[in-house]
Amino acid sequence: MNIRQLNHVALHVSDLDRSRKFYGEVLGLEPMERPAFDFPGAWFRVGADQEVHLIGRPPATGLPPHERHFAFRVDSIRATKARLVELGVDHRGPKPRPDGALQIFLRDPDGHEVEIFEGPPAAAAPPTATCSIAPWLSVSDGARAVEFYGRAFGAVVVYLMDDPGGGVVARLSVNGAEFWISAEPGKRADPSPPAGGGPIRMILTVPDPDSLFARAIEAGATEVFPVSEGHGWRVGRLEDPSGHHWEIGRPVDSPGPSRP
Repeated sequence: MNIRQLNHVALHVSDLDRSRKFYGEVLGLEPMERPAFDFPGAWFRVGADQEVHLIGRPPATGLPPHERHFAFRVDSIRATKARLVELGVDHRGPKPRPDGALQIFLRDPDGHEVEIFEGPPAAAAPPTATCSIAPWLSVSDGARAVEFYGRAFGAVVVYLMDDPGGGVVARLSVNGAEFWISAEPGKRADPSPPAGGGPIRMILTVPDPDSLFARAIEAGATEVFPVSEGHGWRVGRLEDPSGHHWEIGRPVDSPGPSRP
């Protein structure tokens, strides 16, 4: 059993509105969201991670004993249960709380009610779409280039499209710094930039490539090919007024723009 903290103290109050005003306005405690219990109450935060729980029932005899208690938070309710069983300690639970936390109740030698709980489960954070710019290098031999960058810089392959005809498109990472390479069979990379682009182009990854592509066209860029889906990406290509080519897109399995 690994107790992490004294998490909260639960107090019975005879007038919930009056007590809420006292703890919130007089003492300046921060109100916090409370699970959907079937009885009235209010929760307040004390410091970073401790709480006061008000129960809107006046102190009186005959109340369920677990309503007058203080609570410890633990990492594992299962390990706690096993420890209590091993020691032969009477207890109740675990039972679920409305927000998903698991609770065990027991008494100390003087009859004080103690709650031990785990949770509630943390809500999964929504995935975030990232924005990045990476260069795209044209090479004459894709397989040889992948091997070279791996040996020379420790580059690892993040994405690889290996065409049976000999074409290669690869996304490489050197300690998190990424770049792309591509090779077409029978075509040698030309280090001099020809009209309409050169051996290097930029890859701009954004959450909403359609909107940014349209914005760039409106600002004076020229469409090379429109935004569409293929090979796991939604991407379009354009040429800026200086002749540099940009591919603007995102992986199709990454989150798109938020819509109202």
